[in-house]
Amino acid sequence: MNSASGLVYSTLLTVVPALTFIFTFFNALGLLDPLMKFISHWITDLAGADASAQILETLTHYTHNATSLGVVGLISFLITMVLLINKTWIVINHIYRSTRSRNAVRRFAGYVTFLIIASLLLAAYISVQSVLFTWYLNLIGVTMGLFSPILKTIAPSFIMLLVLFLLIYFVPNTKVRFDSAFLGSLAGLAITTIFRMFSNLLTTMASNFSVIYGSFAMVFMSLFFCFVFWVTVFFSVELAYVHQFRPDASIFKGLPQSPALQLSEGTNIMILIGSNFRDGKGETSTKELLERLAIPFNRLQGFLDLLIQIGFITPTNNNHTSFIPKQPLDTLRLQDLAQGLYGLETIDEIDHDTAGEAVAQQVHERGVTSLGNLTIEQLLQRV
Repeated sequence: MNSASGLVYSTLLTVVPALTFIFTFFNALGLLDPLMKFISHWITDLAGADASAQILETLTHYTHNATSLGVVGLISFLITMVLLINKTWIVINHIYRSTRSRNAVRRFAGYVTFLIIASLLLAAYISVQSVLFTWYLNLIGVTMGLFSPILKTIAPSFIMLLVLFLLIYFVPNTKVRFDSAFLGSLAGLAITTIFRMFSNLLTTMASNFSVIYGSFAMVFMSLFFCFVFWVTVFFSVELAYVHQFRPDASIFKGLPQSPALQLSEGTNIMILIGSNFRDGKGETSTKELLERLAIPFNRLQGFLDLLIQIGFITPTNNNHTSFIPKQPLDTLRLQDLAQGLYGLETIDEIDHDTAGEAVAQQVHERGVTSLGNLTIEQLLQRV
């Protein structure tokens, strides 16, 4: 919800650049008139007839001024929209505990591709709900008859489902299962449909606000609608992530991470970083660590932070996504690494001077076999 709140203001900042780009795009497709009717109808429902006329006049004025900037202006607006998409990419990949692609050119091409596809889907959405759809069917000689109202009802929902599916399936920089992505997009569509049922109540509230605030009532409603939209998108992504990876399932299978697994994974991380550095490959990225060692992102970050703390590795960038050994490899002792991974110093103060700490200390110093045949009864007698 915090991420959705942050994107609300980013969305408002891109309203004029987005409308300028979309108006230019739709004008090239011959869909500008249906688009204006769609926006006018939507704004009228939110702010009333009087306020909507003022808002449309203002938006038309701003977008006309923006269009007059020419190619340079359109490119700058495209960059503004790409920045919004980039922020969305960051949040979705954060939900999936994955990192974005490090190739900036490939990432920018993906943003522009998504922007064009989203504009085409928006054009299809508006066309289905406008008279242009009937005109097109008559032009190609297709008569839908009674199925036309049904198609006009189903097609917008299908387009919304497709947009959510594309966001969930293609945006995370990891493999997403089809069934998980479909479940998340279906849940997002259900939330959107339920929210649409309350639109009459919202438009009534908007009409009351417009009496007091005039055209400014549109700002309040726009903030609210943007927030609901982004919350729905991120909830759908989160649901797909949980369905696919079941991050809480491990608690039913014993310890979330055994000491042996902790020593094994921590050592493997250090071995991979050291091997790449020794072989002249330079830094090791978190992406490579995730792909080759198959360690969940949040757990990997814990290991990396610990290795930095005990002086075994150091980051090579401000984002802490690439690492090299901090010292020469022949000075990094495996005993120090195992001691750091064992984490005896992480025992809380309330566990000091207890039987548990004594056992942990003995295992740390002399190994598990040093416990011999000691039983719980004997340990209780010592306590």
